[in-house]
Amino acid sequence: MRTVIVHHKVDGDPLTYDGQRALSPAELLNAIGRAGRAGRESEGWIFLTHPYPPRPAEFDSLSPDPEQLRVVSALLTGEALAELAAAEDTLRQDADGVFALADSIAADFASFVWLVLQLHASSPAPQGNPIDALDALFALSQRGNGRNTSRWLTLADKVAAVFANTDPAQAGRWAATGTSLGSARYLDWFANQLAVLLEQHSADDATGGYRLAEPEEWPLQRTLDFLTEHRVFDRLLEHVPEVTRTWSFKDKETRGRQMDVPIAPALREWISGAAIPGLARSWQPGVADGWALEQAVRNISTAFGHALSWTVGALINLVNTSPALSPGAPRLNTYTAWHIRHGVDTEQALTLLTSGITSRRIAHLLGRDTAPLGHRSAGLRQWTAQHHIDGWTQQYGASDYEVQDLLDYVRTPSDPINQLLDNRAAATPLTRLVVGTPDGPVSVARPSERHPTIRVGRDCRLVATVPADRHLDVLAMLDSGLDLDHRLHNGELVTTRRAR
Repeated sequence: MRTVIVHHKVDGDPLTYDGQRALSPAELLNAIGRAGRAGRESEGWIFLTHPYPPRPAEFDSLSPDPEQLRVVSALLTGEALAELAAAEDTLRQDADGVFALADSIAADFASFVWLVLQLHASSPAPQGNPIDALDALFALSQRGNGRNTSRWLTLADKVAAVFANTDPAQAGRWAATGTSLGSARYLDWFANQLAVLLEQHSADDATGGYRLAEPEEWPLQRTLDFLTEHRVFDRLLEHVPEVTRTWSFKDKETRGRQMDVPIAPALREWISGAAIPGLARSWQPGVADGWALEQAVRNISTAFGHALSWTVGALINLVNTSPALSPGAPRLNTYTAWHIRHGVDTEQALTLLTSGITSRRIAHLLGRDTAPLGHRSAGLRQWTAQHHIDGWTQQYGASDYEVQDLLDYVRTPSDPINQLLDNRAAATPLTRLVVGTPDGPVSVARPSERHPTIRVGRDCRLVATVPADRHLDVLAMLDSGLDLDHRLHNGELVTTRRAR
């Protein structure tokens, strides 16, 4: 990320989102610090925008005093204590107890306590009171907050009482979801319903009474068909608080009315690799382009990028490990949550996006071409490198930024500069070598807009090209400022420091 834009809207502006607040000085400095990608850019740009001329006092936020930078536990902020008070009221009034806590730091704390209790219970030789482990929390080390910390510990004791009366197998499954306890209980119940339906598919698929000894894992599309058929995405929106508020559209920015954008078909479009501007128009016909795009980005981030992908992943894990499934019954695709998160539909595209490629577009295109070939990690890297920069730009329309990502991805680590500094020769394999080219001196041309690869020539003729996996290291060697000699030897570029 090279540029950070921080925008401020006037207090009371109807365009301000619900719950939006100003950044604290510490948060502002943290946001500013994100500008400039480490190892990629030497500088970053920060734009602070206002709908009015800047006020002198506002510049003070860029030089916060020690009190403004003081670190306070998330459990002891005013907002957290207000949510704790609401949780205490809920526990007094709601028969569902800790399972009624949702969408708050109190619900997160209860889930954390449950996880601590589960880890303690599942250890080979549990010792002591697991609640004592909470003493290590930052909140309990901050002085002058004894009354408030005791309230959190009281909540922890209530969670422990429920945990003690819960079936151990259930308790373990609920701890693994990473959600509020109420959501975890619902996901576990829902997973059992889906497992029964999945078992029926197993019976329908069996022929002549034959069952596979090892469970078959369904491909992504069949998994999505199953989840859509049983309204899984809609039911998560309806019943899981972590997901409920992450999918919301209005027909206009000011005083807009809620729009119904069905999530299942929208999710299919997103996973298909469609560009976000196209998704914005498809999901919100008739809505102003700028507002439609802003809403599409926000909903993709909050729903697909976080809440929905997380809960679908937890649900599929519960389904696939459900005791209701027989050993030979099919399993849902275990990578479905990753496809939802990243918006691609091939395993190869996922590999690219989790290996340093940041462009969903280029990952989708490469993934579609390599999926039929069955390439896995090493083969995918080699196949991508063989296309080289000119192939990436001509076949896939790769931008300069995408090319840099691809060069990082295919790079074969080497250390030519240190070799040269130690007065050793640096050997680089070459590609596209003209057959019959004899050994001897050659010239090496830096990449240009017209010729993006590093070209090796002799007598004004191109004789070879530096391969994509060595491009960055050879470029670093050329940029080092060292006085270099280049020779062709046995099909390799051999570079040495020129004798003084």
